[in-house]
Amino acid sequence: MTSTDNGTFRVTITVNSAIPVDGVKVPIWSKPDQSDIVWYKAKRQADGTWVADFNQSNHKNNTGVYIVHAYADLSNKTSISINLGTVTVTNPVLSGTTTIEDVDGKGMNYKAIFTPSEGAKNVKKVEFPTWGNINGQNDLIWYNATKQSDGTWTASIDVANHKEVGQYFCSYVCNK
Repeated sequence: MTSTDNGTFRVTITVNSAIPVDGVKVPIWSKPDQSDIVWYKAKRQADGTWVADFNQSNHKNNTGVYIVHAYADLSNKTSISINLGTVTVTNPVLSGTTTIEDVDGKGMNYKAIFTPSEGAKNVKKVEFPTWGNINGQNDLIWYNATKQSDGTWTASIDVANHKEVGQYFCSYVCNK
């Protein structure tokens, strides 16, 4: 199995059988009750192997140990079951860059922009927590960002929404 850091991996199966193989199914699950099981239909490759591509999003984005089996259906209507082992799936590291632009040139309205890194393209939500530098985070506001057509996420930040005057802090939080 070839794993990647973006919640996917490829299962490659070689079936050693004198009887021709009609197809291969690959069940993959992480829950003991198999409530997140997905049966992947493997595709035959030119070299005679079979491949199935796992995607974490098909399994409720569960993390942890996944169990992988394969069932080869033979032309004589029998099948071969194969325990392929386990794969540990973790959440990919989400990262990117944040820039803040002074929209009105007066320091009152800002545009926060999050540009995700290549490995963070699966981001579903971005929030910009923003607060003043006086009295801690007593004026903290979470601004929801909107995904733009170029893949960036933006939010408008109005300083008038905050009690404190002075320097403001803005960060980002991503949720897959």
